[in-house]
Amino acid sequence: MQQATLNFQRAQATCDLTMQEIEAQRYEREILKQQVALAELALKQLQAGGIASQFQQAVAAAQLAVDRLAAQVAEARLVAPMAGQVLSLSVSADRPAEAFKPVIVIIDPATIEVSADLLADSQLQELSEGQEVVVTLRSYPGQTWHGAIRRLPYPYGAGGAQGLAGEDNSTRISLKGDLGNLQLGELAYVVVVVEEKDNVLWLPPAALRTFQGRKFVIIQDAGQPRRVDVTIGASVFCEAIEIAAISWH
Repeated sequence: MQQATLNFQRAQATCDLTMQEIEAQRYEREILKQQVALAELALKQLQAGGIASQFQQAVAAAQLAVDRLAAQVAEARLVAPMAGQVLSLSVSADRPAEAFKPVIVIIDPATIEVSADLLADSQLQELSEGQEVVVTLRSYPGQTWHGAIRRLPYPYGAGGAQGLAGEDNSTRISLKGDLGNLQLGELAYVVVVVEEKDNVLWLPPAALRTFQGRKFVIIQDAGQPRRVDVTIGASVFCEAIEIAAISWH
């Protein structure tokens, strides 16, 4: 119990020290801003009064001080690499940021896309990057958007990497057309045509029977059950099975 108390006190002291450092850095930034303002004011006063030859050195020194202080202020800023909208923020004034962990996520609202977590190999094996899709939204019934699979997770596509901590394993789908009315967080229903054939029969998986490598279905023939061998075509996410051929005996 005493050791746990000591550990807690040590952790509390570390936290207090970190908070003091954060507060000190904030004060330093404010001081730098005030120094920049004073230096800019001094420069303007010199320029407004007419610059004589004896003041050339003072003006150059003041300009150098302004540039140096502005550079220090810029180093304390976080500058986004792109213009966009803040999607998530995981840092606050009383919470120090951890190295190599994202604290701010910025997106471009003009490039909204659909994200799906497909974990089953049977689903991902049927998909490929660039494959066309049709998307409908719950909030816009009857309206559809066309798009394409932009990225699949490793090893089915270019997304993520094997063994990488914090990897993004989501499937990303880019949309076409007018996206101005779409909102983040919309629930989307995506239809992907993995294979297209004519004159085939679709059956639920429960109707298929397998015995010693033989695949068949049971039909009613003249009121009697009869086994009919079938050749399996495509199966889509275990929701339906395509019967490509039927062998009658």
